[in-house]
Amino acid sequence: MPGTAYPFVVETLKPYLRPDSRVLEIGCGGKQYRPMLPGVYEGLDLPTSPYLEDRPEYACSAESIPCEDERFDLVFGVATFLIIADVVRAFAECRRVLKRRGSLIVFDYQKQVCERLQAAATSHRHVWDFCGMKRRLQAAGFSSGKIRDITGASVYATDRLSWRSVLGRLAAALGRKGPWLVVEATK
Repeated sequence: MPGTAYPFVVETLKPYLRPDSRVLEIGCGGKQYRPMLPGVYEGLDLPTSPYLEDRPEYACSAESIPCEDERFDLVFGVATFLIIADVVRAFAECRRVLKRRGSLIVFDYQKQVCERLQAAATSHRHVWDFCGMKRRLQAAGFSSGKIRDITGASVYATDRLSWRSVLGRLAAALGRKGPWLVVEATK
């Protein structure tokens, strides 16, 4: 079952990458971002994930990544971290495997979406906004000054003239949040 590749995810990640970059996707599932990103892509997912199409490079939990320190230029996850039980440990592991000045990009759902998912009795464990996620990233060792909410810069950056993009930017300007929360934490 192939996953959805969101164009705003690809457009957000590309400026962080060069042809020689090493990239780790947490919760890679069908590895739908692999062909769209420059660099050497590796995926991590649970061996029991229903979304796997082939074996990930790391068939394990993000709470214990079996690779050496400072291996990746970029680590990212799309709608993944909100279901990880010990998310602080997972963030700490992401930080550990990042090279100096490397970035973790978290694409997760805004608080109101997480609340609806929890009410529907899904496996979503965390309900957070930027401040809540920032606290967890700080607890994992990321410096406060190197954690940024880049939601507006990423979600509404692509296809600036589409009606969804225009409505999304208008809603953001009025203080209404879309479904996505996008956070960058740099080592």
